[in-house]
Amino acid sequence: MKFLNYPIEEIQKRLAEFKSKLANYREDLKQRYYKQMDNVVAGNWYE
Repeated sequence: MKFLNYPIEEIQKRLAEFKSKLANYREDLKQRYYKQMDNVVAGNWYE
């Protein structure tokens, strides 16, 4: 397995970067979802 050659710090750093990207992506999805729900509730079907 390739990643066993990496030092632990490097793995943790990459994992932290990945988690923060994932969190940002989920926030973005949540914002988009809530905006769509707002449009539906307000009756703006074509946004």
